[in-house]
Amino acid sequence: ALRAEIVGGAKFEDVARRESSDSGSAQNGGELGRGGRGRFVPEFEQAAYALPVGEVSQPVQSSFGFHLIRVDARQGDTLSLRHILVPIRQ
Repeated sequence: ALRAEIVGGAKFEDVARRESSDSGSAQNGGELGRGGRGRFVPEFEQAAYALPVGEVSQPVQSSFGFHLIRVDARQGDTLSLRHILVPIRQ
C-alpha cells in the first residue's frame, strides 16, 4: 500500500517520515546517505544495486522487516539511498 501511494504521486520523503520504523532515517525522509557495497544486509544491498535511479523497489524482506528502497544517485559502486522500514509483526 505504501509503494502504491508513492507511485501514485506521494513524496517518498513524506511517506518515510510518517511510516518508517527506522527512527534514525525516518525523520530525514528515509535518507541513508551515501555508501558502497558491504554496508547493508545482503537482501537490501542486492535490491538496491538492481534499482534504476529514482525508481521505488518492490517490498524487500530482511531480518529488520520489509523495506521500500529508492536510489537517489549512483556513482560507480556508491549509492545515495532512501528507505522505508516496516517491521514484521506476529
